Amino acid sequence: MLYAVKGKPVPDAVFMTTLRVVGLNPLDGSVNWDFPLPFQPGGTSPTPLVTGDMIVTSTMDNGSTGIRLKGTDKLEADKAWQAKGVSAYFSSGVASKDRISLVTNVLKPVPRADLTCLSAATGKVQWKKDGLGYFHFGIVRTGNGKLLLLDDKGTMRLVDAEADEYKELCTANVCEGTLVVPTISNGMVFARDAEKVVGVTFGK
Repeated sequence: MLYAVKGKPVPDAVFMTTLRVVGLNPLDGSVNWDFPLPFQPGGTSPTPLVTGDMIVTSTMDNGSTGIRLKGTDKLEADKAWQAKGVSAYFSSGVASKDRISLVTNVLKPVPRADLTCLSAATGKVQWKKDGLGYFHFGIVRTGNGKLLLLDDKGTMRLVDAEADEYKELCTANVCEGTLVVPTISNGMVFARDAEKVVGVTFGK
């Protein structure tokens, strides 16, 4: 991230700990801002997401929180919204336009990973699709308004990220069980399990 403070650009690297979310200047390690969190005994694995002037975090213990940065002389972090029931275990989501797509989890009595679409401005749930993974699925945003999902059984799905409800465009089993997020390069999608790497293309 890059902000202007007193008219000068300030680089910002964002980290989430079990006690706070903090923005550090990667050039010298100084603290640009911080936002306190209640203690997170379940850990803070999901990567914070950035959309506009908003940072969105999610944990199992605190749900999801929208943090807005503001200020001209000094950056300050304020809570814009909180969605207590929208909790993520260890998979990171993605931001796309005015939406946040999160991998949310239920751990008991049976583990389940769901895809939850939130309004970035308010944190309200727009739609939700239950049971797309057991503990995890990796999620990647494409450049044409789609999401690629790879679940922990090795099933890949292409989803319309801009639809008003869950809309699956196609699906295929591409590998064995995996906890790895797929990646896109030169028009192909790559996935990996414990034994192999596969390259996948999507036809028209």
